Amino acid sequence: MGELSGVLFLCIISFHVISLVITLIFCLWQGAILWNVICAWQIGTSMLLLFFIPVLTFYYGN
Repeated sequence: MGELSGVLFLCIISFHVISLVITLIFCLWQGAILWNVICAWQIGTSMLLLFFIPVLTFYYGN
């Protein structure tokens, strides 16, 4: 279970970093830093992770 926790932690961090990079690229394409877009993407990412973490834990935990 310890290895699974480490993998989930790295997935969470990398998923948020990828989401932030995509958001910043979108903001640069629009020509401005749009804080509401950044917050919306991060909240959306958190909601996806709140769904997928229990699913992955039950799937790979056995």
